[in-house]
Order: sequence, then structure tokens, then C-alpha cells
Amino acid sequence: MREKHARKHKFISICAILIMVTLAASVFITPSSNGKVTINIGYQSITAQTWGALIIKQQQLFERKLKVRYPYIDFNIQWHDEVSGSVINNNMLAHKYQIGYMGDMPSIINLYNGYLHEEYNSRLLAIDGKGLGGKNQSILVSQDSGINDIHDLVGRTVSVPIASSTHKMLLDILSQNDLLDKVEIINQDIPTAYNMITTGKIQALAAWEPYPSYLMQNDQMIKLIDGEVTGNDYLAGIMIDDDWAKTNSEYTSIFLSSIKESHEFLRNYPDESVKIISQESGFPPEVIANVLKNIDWEMEMTSSNRDTLKKNYQFLYELGLLKDFPVEAYLNTVKEKN
Repeated sequence: MREKHARKHKFISICAILIMVTLAASVFITPSSNGKVTINIGYQSITAQTWGALIIKQQQLFERKLKVRYPYIDFNIQWHDEVSGSVINNNMLAHKYQIGYMGDMPSIINLYNGYLHEEYNSRLLAIDGKGLGGKNQSILVSQDSGINDIHDLVGRTVSVPIASSTHKMLLDILSQNDLLDKVEIINQDIPTAYNMITTGKIQALAAWEPYPSYLMQNDQMIKLIDGEVTGNDYLAGIMIDDDWAKTNSEYTSIFLSSIKESHEFLRNYPDESVKIISQESGFPPEVIANVLKNIDWEMEMTSSNRDTLKKNYQFLYELGLLKDFPVEAYLNTVKEKN
């Protein structure tokens, strides 16, 4: 969205009103009808890898930096807490959100949307949280299920959100144990899957943090197997509408600075981070403290991150959810780690 800051000019013509002020940073501001510049950001408080957004939101890092740079502009930063990356993707595709926090699979789909649709261009702006080597994903069963080993799932039903990193983790684990054709997999969100387990309609669920830690807290569920056995990193991307970003390059730069500060805060102030995330997400502090130990906060691209995203693209391609596109070129937009 192109934005312009207005001031009146006198013209010879009777209808004279055209407003255009060139800002020092070459960013043009178009205030909305109420005189505010609105920026919409989608995020997921139920996904631990995207908790960097909660720090920016609660600490108002973005707003404060914008106000320092543009003290004469009234900014309205709208945060939208969504249940999944697909919801955020749909809103970005419709140009309702300019920025979105999401898991690595939805990030690839967002890039594909940018490749596929002429009216939408996508950019991977930065990485948020990362579970190294498969941390923060696992397969859970109920405490009284009698299931104690992955091979006990033969002939049973496991729920997982299809096309998620957790789906890939589940398939990798089943493949490692020669169980791919011996277990039924159904597509459900995690809260629905938990309800299905409690009624005995399914026997296991695959989930990402903070769900496993939360469900195990009161001995409701036990961890059957940890995602670490796959050795696959699990990360989150921060996506941006590339047309908006290019038109508002200074805003984009300021948001990148906010991401960096949020990661520094998470690393340097763990206790305060736990309080903020608990307040914003509703999950208990002890659950959050446990989960944060397993998340690496590094916004830059690494060879490992690149390999993870390329493997995820291949996974989605094999599922038939997207066609061939130059994913490598779309991964070159993130600053490389030195």
C-alpha cells in the first residue's frame, strides 16, 4: 500500500487539492480516511516458533521505532492472532495483511502464491524461531492408551494437520520404522485431535509446541516419540507483501530492526519473555519456559535453513500441493548469516 503524508498547496485552479510530500527516506505515506497509517500483521500465538511476534507486539517495538522516525504520522498497527498459517496466507493474498508470521510449510506456500498470482508478490523477510534437529515436535498418546512404542501404532489412527512440518515429521518417523502403510493418518487441527483422543476415536496425534508440553503438563498425554529422531530442523518464516515492502522500504527496514530486537530480548531476558508470552498466548509460564529452551532465535538465512526450506518445498511438491517453481531464487531475499 503506497502511503503519502499530505499538506495543502495553493493552486491557480479552483479545485485545488493535490497532496504530495517527499519524505527524507523516499517513502510516501497515504493516510487512511481517519488520518492514520494502518499496517496489518498476522501471527500465531499457538505456535512457539513464531513467538517473536508476541515480543514485538507487547513491547510495541515496531510502533516505537516508527514514531521515532516519523513523529508526525499516526500509525495504527493491527495484530491479527490466527489459528494457522493458511489463514494468514489467504489474508496476505487478498492484500489484507502486509506481514505474516507462519511455519516453514506455509512460508513455502506463500512464496508459491507470489509466483503463481500476478496480483501478489511474496518475500521471505526473515526467520523467526527454529527447533534445531526436530525439537518442538512430537507424537503424543493418552496416558492410559497402552501404547508404549511406535510399533504399537500398527492398525491405529494418528491425527496431524496435513501439509505441516509436523506432518512431514510423522511420515519420516513412520518411514524410518517401516510403518507408512500400516498406520491410518487423518487431517485435523490439534485441539480437534485432542478431543478425538479423549473419546477414543483416534489413538495418537502429532503436534508442535507448545501443545505437547501443555497437554503433558497435567498427565493428560505422554510423549510417544520426539521429533528429534528425524534430525530435521523446524523453523518459522516472516513473510511480507513484496510490493508493499518495496513501496514502503523504510517501514520494512524498521520492522527488520524490530525482529532483531525481539530476538535479542528473547535471548537476553528469558524470564521477562516467559511472562510476556504467557500473557499474550494464554499458555502457562512453566510450559513456555520449557519450550523456549529448545528454540533458536536467529533471523538470518543459513545453509541449514536453506536446506530445510528446499526439503519442505520438495515435500509439498510430492504431496501435489504446488507445482514446480524456482524456490531457490525466492530464498535469496533473506540476509545471509556471515
